[in-house]
Amino acid sequence: AGIWLLAGMSLITLVVAADMSIATVDARRLLMRHPDVSQIDRRMESMAEEFNAEGQRMIGEHKRLKQEFERARANALSGALSDAGRDKRLRVAEDAVLELMECEGDIRDKASSRRRQLDEERRRMRERIVDKIKTIIREYAREHKYTIVLDSSGVTTSEFEPLLYSPETMDITAAIEERMLGSKPGK
Repeated sequence: AGIWLLAGMSLITLVVAADMSIATVDARRLLMRHPDVSQIDRRMESMAEEFNAEGQRMIGEHKRLKQEFERARANALSGALSDAGRDKRLRVAEDAVLELMECEGDIRDKASSRRRQLDEERRRMRERIVDKIKTIIREYAREHKYTIVLDSSGVTTSEFEPLLYSPETMDITAAIEERMLGSKPGK
């Protein structure tokens, strides 16, 4: 009975597989050629410039605080001061060094926050492009009766591409690219 069940399942698998139509697409190529990619690059560059300007302002403030600390320290070390005067100037120098350290922490925190912000924005924008490409692929696959569309561009952890072989006739990348770009590829 077990053999008949196995044979029946194998037969069903063959019938289902015979009705399948499979295509491949180079998703990496589509992603790199999508028209919105240049918009992402411009947006990321603009954000990076804003963040760099902000960082430069913070560095300028750090330099100012460092100069204040050095002046306060030099005043505190002056030999012409009384003990009470020296103590007062040392407290001013200590306050200046604390402010300087706080500024350094703020610079580190802001830089880390801005890196995360850039990474998150890049991820969101890329995700929108991927969704657009997937929609085009789905529509094309439905129109052309493809059961499965596989990505031929990726490399797995074993260093093999997930798709080890497919005839060129299965690759619909150029057709998807044409729809995505609204013209013939290469134009």
